Amino acid sequence: MSTAHHHRLAMAIAVTTATIAATIAPTMATANAQPPSTTTSSVKTSSATVLYAKPKSTSAKCTKKSPCTLQRALKKSKSGTVIKLRTGKYGKVTLKGPQRLRNAKKNVRIIPATKRSKPTFARIDSHVPHVTWKGITVKGTWYLRAEANRSTIEDSHINGGGLFLRADDVTVQRSLFENGSSLDGIQIGGANRVLVANNTIRNYDQNRNNGLHADCIQIFESNDITLRANRVSNCYNAGLIISVGGGDGMRNLLIESNYIQGCIVVKPDCRGGSAADLREQSTDGITVRNNTFANGSLRVVPMKGLTFDRNIVTYLSACDSPITNTIVAKWNVNMCKMPPILTTAGNKAASITFTNQEAGNLTPTPPGQATITP
Repeated sequence: MSTAHHHRLAMAIAVTTATIAATIAPTMATANAQPPSTTTSSVKTSSATVLYAKPKSTSAKCTKKSPCTLQRALKKSKSGTVIKLRTGKYGKVTLKGPQRLRNAKKNVRIIPATKRSKPTFARIDSHVPHVTWKGITVKGTWYLRAEANRSTIEDSHINGGGLFLRADDVTVQRSLFENGSSLDGIQIGGANRVLVANNTIRNYDQNRNNGLHADCIQIFESNDITLRANRVSNCYNAGLIISVGGGDGMRNLLIESNYIQGCIVVKPDCRGGSAADLREQSTDGITVRNNTFANGSLRVVPMKGLTFDRNIVTYLSACDSPITNTIVAKWNVNMCKMPPILTTAGNKAASITFTNQEAGNLTPTPPGQATITP
């Protein structure tokens, strides 16, 4: 093998030093301490209709001097409207917008009124299409219903709840999801064309007796879903799971350049869930590449249209998992002494040391550990 060829392969497998490091950087700053920034400096409002809202208003004007409620502001909105939210507790809101927003050319943007404004919701139940939410705090559950197509959530903080996504053409990015109990951080069901990128999802326990299990991310009965450059950890059941739902199946899932961990420290709130469970046979077409799976087992089995390539796995649950060009540190020795797949298809067995595994920094240190020679 030529030196140049070996170099290209090394660069491709060094997922956490190149691909992930470049794309996950916006999330890294929020994963260890503070939630994402809620700055509104990048939002241009000079040519847009601007409305103002605050909690429990009786005004119908929606002006800076006389803000209205968010519900009223949405009813007055049209394509490209900006709604600025004053600081306050907005409580539990159910939102339905005007029919004209279904064909809007530009999203309505809902943002904090100033850099210091802190609008906080107990729950959001949105049926409104073409809305971009930026810099919002939700201390409970956020629903994007089937009518809320072309929604975007960015730079927001969901603390104590999760996102239940049922709409099409949705983007969720640069946001922090944490501290839920017996529910998922992000649950995608019956949705199409969804991008989840550069988020942190962490710390979902199983302490409520409601019959539900806690996953960082769960996907079922959805198509054309992309998970890219997210940091996932400390969820009781699984970091990532694809499930059967009602049995209608899924197609075209892309999982790339993520750090996915199970329980970093096993304790009552997190008893040792899987890093990822990728076994749902109704899936047709799933690509898993350039990820790192740690602190829990990776469960992956043959599925129609599966590509599992150029990943790092700290524990593989099955000896016959269909993987290629992947580094595996440990496996289930009760099933086999050495998985045969680790001597072929570009795979290899090797221990990996990360920069700070406990803090979720899964960059191999030194980077040369993450090289392969097919």
